[in-house]
Amino acid sequence: MRVTETEKYYRENSAELGWGPEIAKLDSERLRMLDRHVAGPKILDVACGSGIYTDYLAKRGFDAWGIDLVADFIEKAKTTKQGTYLQGEADRLPFADGEFDTVLLFDILEHVDDAVLLREAKRVASKRILVNVPRKADKALEQRGIVFGHYVDKSHLREYTEESLRLLALDSGVDIVCLQGINPLKPLEIFRGTFSGNPVLKKLIKCFITVSMKSGFYPQGIFAVLEKRK
Repeated sequence: MRVTETEKYYRENSAELGWGPEIAKLDSERLRMLDRHVAGPKILDVACGSGIYTDYLAKRGFDAWGIDLVADFIEKAKTTKQGTYLQGEADRLPFADGEFDTVLLFDILEHVDDAVLLREAKRVASKRILVNVPRKADKALEQRGIVFGHYVDKSHLREYTEESLRLLALDSGVDIVCLQGINPLKPLEIFRGTFSGNPVLKKLIKCFITVSMKSGFYPQGIFAVLEKRK
């Protein structure tokens, strides 16, 4: 998609996909990771969308900046959120080398040429890059209908495994200092809410799931803390 087409797609589908200005919400797990790993004081939130994480950091005393392709998102954020906002392309950031201490890449690598964007984030970051990407569902579980693929977003180019994210970091010249699955799927809750068949069959399915999923933790996302190689 051309830039203008991409901007239009994001603007028109943001509410349905959950990250538009009127619907986006802070994720508690991401906030815990931010509080633990942000190295300040100057932070850049790339593809900031509605600016909720930029605003969160600004309210906590950081010099927080947000950049997004969609002009409507930026104009809205300027009037409703704290922080500094500007329109721009993620893979051509209008900033000097090392201008920010930490760069956030939340829900963006899967939309673009991830190697190009990560190198650009590395260029403008002096300390850290914090990444959040969708995790590829376990194939065997997905085939059995126990876990489900991510929502359909035409601008998604890929999902990630822990290994593919490690390889991306290695090729981009950054080190992973923390790699953690977040937003666990709770399949038992899904089946309780969606299965309305025979009670005996429902009980058998519940037992099968409980035995099959030993840990009960199937993250839908991966959070990574990257540092520039010394």
